[in-house]
Amino acid sequence: MSESDHMETFCNKTSGNFTRNSTYHTNLNALLSILSNQSSLDNYYNLTTGLASDTVHGMFLCTGDVNRTTCNFCVKTATTKISKNCTNSREAVIYYFDCMVRYSDRFFLSALETQPNTFLWSTDPTPTTFGKFRQSLADKMGEVIVRSSMLSSSRTPYYLMDMTRFDNLYDLESIVQCTPYLDPGNCTTCLKLALQEIIDCCSDKRWAMIWTRAGLRVKPAPPTREQINFNQSSLDNYYNLTTGLASDTVHGMFLCTGDVNRTTCNFCVKTATTKISKNCTNSREAVIYYFDCMVRYSDRFFLSALETQPNTFLWSTDPTPTTFGKFRQSLADKMGEVIVRSSMLSSSRTPYYLMDMTRFDNLYDLESIVQCTPYLDPGNCTTCLKLALQEIIDCCSDKRWAMIWTRAGLR
Repeated sequence: MSESDHMETFCNKTSGNFTRNSTYHTNLNALLSILSNQSSLDNYYNLTTGLASDTVHGMFLCTGDVNRTTCNFCVKTATTKISKNCTNSREAVIYYFDCMVRYSDRFFLSALETQPNTFLWSTDPTPTTFGKFRQSLADKMGEVIVRSSMLSSSRTPYYLMDMTRFDNLYDLESIVQCTPYLDPGNCTTCLKLALQEIIDCCSDKRWAMIWTRAGLRVKPAPPTREQINFNQSSLDNYYNLTTGLASDTVHGMFLCTGDVNRTTCNFCVKTATTKISKNCTNSREAVIYYFDCMVRYSDRFFLSALETQPNTFLWSTDPTPTTFGKFRQSLADKMGEVIVRSSMLSSSRTPYYLMDMTRFDNLYDLESIVQCTPYLDPGNCTTCLKLALQEIIDCCSDKRWAMIWTRAGLR
């Protein structure tokens, strides 16, 4: 999830800017480095560095259900991205699916702040057979919030996961968490406010989550019980197989992005295989996309086929600075070149994967990443990538970054 599903970055423009290479800048870099290193040991950490107007306060929090490796990977990614996305900002926060990182020139530890926040939710609606799901959600998560507020001294403070079966139809998974620096009263207040936002926005969705500055995660998920397992993801970043005979044949594959390690790939695919069986109950064909991987299965043979639909996008809410000049043209030219180069890598260790970093006009670095599923031939890979690039240009060339997954496995 990791480049662990990036959700949103907030750069506080009202807090002012610092000067590059100033004492504040030096202190901030030191703080982010310490946070990154500490995340291999803890799932939460805060510190303060510097004096007077050069003081920087910072923290990270990983969700209570991830291991040290995933936490470390997420925080390392977040500390790098927050400094790139919020150049010169004296205050910022970045949210990923598995972690958050925050820094500021003002002391925020112990304060209750619920803005800005960010949401993530399923596009699948809650089945009508679930009955009064909105009320069940409110009642159960309200109960979980009360219980979590009593866990301020636990190993993972305020983190609680509850699984309750309703009407013998579905399991409701409720996950709540606050940053450890909050007292129980403020934690409860934060969670209740977040729950109300979840109910108002997403009680008709199959699952949803919210991060706030207080570090809350709420994730209601009504799943079914069937599961698939791709153990091969601990060994490879791509694998396909076919099992069964005649009308009972199932074809399947997974693909992880070329820039993630085996641990992250395995974690992503395990999560995806569980979710795809929960979200697509009884479906004979399905595909699921995460930031770091995709999983697909079908009762028809799709390996070797070029299919560009359905696809999914993710993009930054930050616009491309006007100082970047003719960014749209630079993007089209550079990624067009990278696509041609990647099509020549069908026999590489990570087929068709290529990452390029090019500096333009001494103003910005353009990071281009492309990848196809190894089962495509070079011609189809090139076609798929070019079609995806055009969609990226049409939708997102005014954004600071964007990505697209297609059924062909393009990133």
